[in-house]
Amino acid sequence: MTDSETENGSISANYALAEAGWEVRLTAEPDTYHGFAVRSVTVTDENGTVYPTVDLGYNVYKFTMPAKPVFVTAEFAIPVYGITAVSNADEVTGCEMETDSEAEAGEPVAVWITLSPETQLDSLTVTGDGTGDSYEITQVYQSAGGALFRYRFTMPGEPVTVTASFGGVRYSLTVNSAVEGTVLFSVNGGTPAAEASAAYDDTVTVTYTYENTPGTLDEIVDRMTYTYTL
Repeated sequence: MTDSETENGSISANYALAEAGWEVRLTAEPDTYHGFAVRSVTVTDENGTVYPTVDLGYNVYKFTMPAKPVFVTAEFAIPVYGITAVSNADEVTGCEMETDSEAEAGEPVAVWITLSPETQLDSLTVTGDGTGDSYEITQVYQSAGGALFRYRFTMPGEPVTVTASFGGVRYSLTVNSAVEGTVLFSVNGGTPAAEASAAYDDTVTVTYTYENTPGTLDEIVDRMTYTYTL
């Protein structure tokens, strides 16, 4: 039995010589310091015939020794994990998110966000699919016009989901303190309030009531209503 030359790790057997029919156990040792893991363990003979191996876990494998010498080969690689991108961009016009579909553990991953002037990024998260852990993502670039943004996170040792939530830019609706009387705002038919916020394409109704002499028959002198689309 011969251990073939490997890179980024090593593999050994519990027997140097074995009789046909014996169960042989193999232990693979990847270079974990540099992030490598076992990709495959292969047992072949001089004719290229491949003999099945069984993964016992913890980088230990077994196979049944054939009636001929064999070569044992281990392949090591930095694990690649999938990236799922989820957003509501199809519901908010002018928004887009782009990122890679997979990446190696420890590799920096870029997430590109495109916004129109009427939209904003409400939230951007990276969550591990297996553990549910949240991973840090930071903004590293913004275009001069403020329409293109780049974020970055470090790929963990598990598949992740990148989730972006887009919405319309909301503008505060307030009353100048010098205005006499009462001003109320209603957004999209909602309950009138002294303070509110609205986004692009929202319908805003402004109701102004002027009180002349509170508590008298002449109390309400004028009430005006104005409706517009933001």
